[in-house]
Amino acid sequence: MVGLKGMPENSIKEKFISMIDTFRIESDKLSPEEKKHLWNDFGKPCQLYIFSCKDYNLHLIIKTKFSELRDKTIELIEITPENFENQFDAFENRSTWNKKMEEKDGDFFIPRPKRVDLIRDYLVYFGQKIIQRRADVQNKSTGFVGDLSLGYWDFSGDVETIDLDGRVRGLVQGAKQSYHNSKKETISETPKPTSSSHTVSACGAYFYPFVLIGELKKTTKGQLSGSDHLHLDDIVYDCKFDDLRVAVTKAGLLVVETDDVITAIKTINTIFGTAMLLGLPVYSSRPQEIAFVYLRERAFVSSWTSTTIRSLMYDYRTRFLRLNIPRLQIHLKILKQIIQRSEKILKSKLDEEVRLLLESHTYSNSSENLQSFNTSWLIIEKYLRKIWDEKMKFDFVNKNMKNRDINYILKDLKTSEIITLSEYSKMQNLRGTRNKVFHGNSEPNITQTKRCFETAEEIIRRETRINKKFDFNVSNYIYF
Repeated sequence: MVGLKGMPENSIKEKFISMIDTFRIESDKLSPEEKKHLWNDFGKPCQLYIFSCKDYNLHLIIKTKFSELRDKTIELIEITPENFENQFDAFENRSTWNKKMEEKDGDFFIPRPKRVDLIRDYLVYFGQKIIQRRADVQNKSTGFVGDLSLGYWDFSGDVETIDLDGRVRGLVQGAKQSYHNSKKETISETPKPTSSSHTVSACGAYFYPFVLIGELKKTTKGQLSGSDHLHLDDIVYDCKFDDLRVAVTKAGLLVVETDDVITAIKTINTIFGTAMLLGLPVYSSRPQEIAFVYLRERAFVSSWTSTTIRSLMYDYRTRFLRLNIPRLQIHLKILKQIIQRSEKILKSKLDEEVRLLLESHTYSNSSENLQSFNTSWLIIEKYLRKIWDEKMKFDFVNKNMKNRDINYILKDLKTSEIITLSEYSKMQNLRGTRNKVFHGNSEPNITQTKRCFETAEEIIRRETRINKKFDFNVSNYIYF
């Protein structure tokens, strides 16, 4: 029987079995701790289902790890554009796929959906490609995605040209490197940028709204084939940021080389907050909007911490659909300045306040006035208590009065001429609104929320000495 693009079926099966064997040989060399950093698993048991639409040279591979099925099962399923819907139905109706999946959690088993529910989206997406004859937007560079137990890989072209054994060797080496990088972080050693020949696990988030860092050179061939869009994953800036490796792709994916989501989110939002102060229309990334990333000479999102509207917009394959999306084009020099200023803010210990201001800005954009007002007020109160504490260091007579309420602090700072009368009046007015919010049934309106944010922003700009903004306008947006 002839398999993918004329390759004999036995040769295809041997090639994938060799890939599985190579993975197992290489992964057995890892320690138990290093194995925890593997982002894919071809250990026992492992089955591969290879769908092939030879009319359009499109292929879909689904990997499973079902204990009741024979290990190293490689099944080739040839489908046709005229009958693929019925062929998918027949595949879904197999008894294997209608069993419920279970996941062990301590001493309990948590019921999960049927197996077929976890692959249906893969089949639907692949079917849409067949309908649209969109072989041009497929590629064979991403490899298997999904979780350890279920994964998929859709591509076009000849499987014979793909170095499957080399892929799994890179996978195993990446896990080893990721483990040792994490060990370096725990003993506070300065991490070194990882060689581009190894895959590294990292966390990242996209600038939102959409951006383009630098230029995207378009070619007729690239636009017809979709290959121009692959360059969105190119790393255009790679540096150290407070002993962490930070990389940014052309599509604005900001990657931090750490598997600690909390560390990543703090670093990312410090940079995003600085970008906001410098004039970029950017919003905060929440923990559920953080992506797990494979980092080499390019950066690929492997999965998201959870599915949100924003993460769906940035799904890897979505970028190949010809959506007319406006992107703010940012010069590489501007990105460099943003990251350098961010690191200065971190070293001056103002990063928390910058992140809070970004959060307030994000809440305000979503018309969440209460959350925005409270976050801005927190910045104001922290600032007032900070300068009050500084004053008390030199007030030996009244040092026992350090812990006073904010009303007393405001009056004293005004009397001491540490804050101006205008600042005092503005902050007292906001304090009154704050008291109504905290102790009454009132919620701040849009005007009050805006005033509170502007006051907090004035404080942060004064503290960080960021007074200038980059001038962005409609001419800085491009569509593709």
